[in-house]
Amino acid sequence: MKRSTRLRTRPPSWPARPHRQHSPMNHGPVHGPRSTGLTSAHWSDKSRVSRGPSVIRWRTWAGLRANATLIATLSDVADSAQRVKEFFIRLRSDMTPEMWKAALANAETRLRLPAVDDKAIDGLKFSAALPRHLAEATLAQRLADLDGARLVLAEPQRLVVP
Repeated sequence: MKRSTRLRTRPPSWPARPHRQHSPMNHGPVHGPRSTGLTSAHWSDKSRVSRGPSVIRWRTWAGLRANATLIATLSDVADSAQRVKEFFIRLRSDMTPEMWKAALANAETRLRLPAVDDKAIDGLKFSAALPRHLAEATLAQRLADLDGARLVLAEPQRLVVP
């Protein structure tokens, strides 16, 4: 057996990345929404708001830490029961365009740190020696991406309701 096969490296004849059209995650047109019944609007390279029958998703592509910061900041319109995801934020299904505009108004100036789970605080190595408020503030600061959240909020935002 050759060394390259044992190390599981790709032979030089294989492409470095598969083409987007042949990706297993691509179930629909290359630049359009997948056939999930969602109505979507695409207005920049990064942001998309999609509305389905019972869910509204804001596809930020900002990453886990920035989305956690955005969920904490936009708590009026973000679904509070959601798990933080890397690519999108689930918004409340009863959100109106007026609520969306009000939530985004001056959001860059009132960024909030994400909430910290009690399990994360208890999992700290010296959690018994730290005051609870200090442990929570430290973890919240580490979980936040304030610059990433500012970049997403600086982009033009539009909500399309079917």
